[in-house]
Amino acid sequence: MNRKIGRTNHVMICLALFLSSLTAQEKVGTTAFQFLKVNPTARSAAMGDATSSFVDGASAMFINPAGLMNIDKFDISASYFNYFFDVKTSAFSAAYSIPNFGTVGVLAQLTDYGEMNVTSVEAMGYQNGEFNPGFTGETFNPGHQILGLSYANTLTNKFAFGVTAKHIKENADYSWNGSEMSASLIAFDTGLQYRTGYESVKISMVLRHFGKDVSFIEYEDTLRIFHDSTYTDEIRTVTGKQYPLPQILVMGISGYIFGPKDAIIATPGSKSSLLFSVDMMAPRDYDQQFNFGLEYDFSNLLYLRSGYKLNYDTENWSLGFGLHYKGVQVDYSFNNYDSYLGTINRFTLGIAL
Repeated sequence: MNRKIGRTNHVMICLALFLSSLTAQEKVGTTAFQFLKVNPTARSAAMGDATSSFVDGASAMFINPAGLMNIDKFDISASYFNYFFDVKTSAFSAAYSIPNFGTVGVLAQLTDYGEMNVTSVEAMGYQNGEFNPGFTGETFNPGHQILGLSYANTLTNKFAFGVTAKHIKENADYSWNGSEMSASLIAFDTGLQYRTGYESVKISMVLRHFGKDVSFIEYEDTLRIFHDSTYTDEIRTVTGKQYPLPQILVMGISGYIFGPKDAIIATPGSKSSLLFSVDMMAPRDYDQQFNFGLEYDFSNLLYLRSGYKLNYDTENWSLGFGLHYKGVQVDYSFNNYDSYLGTINRFTLGIAL
């Protein structure tokens, strides 16, 4: 047993060093698909997104797919929130545990940016005595969609892993030079959860949004080539500038500070517990960030949550609560940003069977 634990620790250390090298880049603001950084689930958002080491249920696919192994049989989850400037996001996930095989799941996330005005330099100027900042009179409706499949299993009774393959598309609903202004690709999330054996302490490691670079412009153009005293027309594919995905390496730890079982401070017979968690984030396009979370549980019925994010431009503290009764879970989060952006409210409904 000690040999197995030792090998597991060595594997996790090697993976951490390797994945750190993939994210060790300082390119602030140079990645595409920024919406991938926005977590749709209320429980995780309320705890400052510091949930990678203990997340469970179908919504684990958005955080750490290894958490799917905490599902007993079948679990579904649906989330909704209005982001800034009335951007609406809906998310759905469902997972099923198959005996002697593992857990499989599907996810979907849709975002509607609303109707926007088309602008151009040519339309800019004074018209009928009024200044036009460039509006052409046309509108477009951009948005993005994520569809994914997940699989999770255990290597030992302490070590779980999971992987998610997701098709991501961002569509500007607008054409340029005959080409639709959109981009799509396949990306992957992979995660680990490890029970240390010391009380309830768990550790985790997740690599999110691993995939190829993306370009929003791709069209066919005819080029006239002069060769051997003659001109020939050749059709070539023209691709715009490519940008990397906002890849993130996450390493987390969590444990119960006090509680009736497996807590650092054991309180036998108590109906309440307090969970503490930390996630260290290593984004591809920013410096290291730290997320902290607390969750107070009373009688497996009422959950009070709080979180804090360190080294973020605008995000800071968060609050939330959850009500769980007979397999039905209702979660809410309140996330504070700076005085200019305001706050975000998230709602999640989950059912475990």
